[in-house]
Amino acid sequence: MATRAGLGIADIAHRVTVSGLAALSVYGMYGMWATHQATMKASDEAWKKHLAEEAEKTRLESDPLLKGFVDPPAERPS
Repeated sequence: MATRAGLGIADIAHRVTVSGLAALSVYGMYGMWATHQATMKASDEAWKKHLAEEAEKTRLESDPLLKGFVDPPAERPS
């Protein structure tokens, strides 16, 4: 009859450590992916906002009715 080798405390601790580190690595990769996606989404929105502001600025600069128009001062001089 063959005897079954028992798992020692060191073997169990090693398996738990390796499994935990593997799970932590997967969680870290997910965190990096989620951060990357959020950053790319925010930068895309900022770029679209910048393009819209530039288009509005160009539109106002090329408007013939506004030629020579000067914005009034922020405060009325006394």
